[in-house]
Amino acid sequence: MLKKIFMLAMFGMILLNFKTSSAEDLQFIDAAGDTGYYVDLDSVRRESAEVFFVDFIVIRADKNEMAVANLKINYKQKTYITQSTKTLSYDERTVLKTEAGNSVVHHYSEKSLMNETVQIILKQHNLVAKIFGDA
Repeated sequence: MLKKIFMLAMFGMILLNFKTSSAEDLQFIDAAGDTGYYVDLDSVRRESAEVFFVDFIVIRADKNEMAVANLKINYKQKTYITQSTKTLSYDERTVLKTEAGNSVVHHYSEKSLMNETVQIILKQHNLVAKIFGDA
């Protein structure tokens, strides 16, 4: 019980620190144990009516790590490509690893975490109308 309280407190501090220093509109997507999944709604950039870029963030409280993946998403085709990733130590924001993306196209299903992420992006702050003009 004490460990859970400690991990929740650490997780909350991580979120507060991350929100004030890196992202302005961090949206919680899901969590599994000590790992939280987020999307930075301020990072959404439109390429076309069907394609946008966004930063997808994974925070691993148990490892003191934060990974930021810049994704190119085609929401009509239900695909995404990882443009780049950066892994940081959470407490110091020291870059541990950077990787260039690749051109591998990943498909996602209606029941996936990625689909949930895309739906949040499209619904938040009326982004469908603001970004794509099709609402």
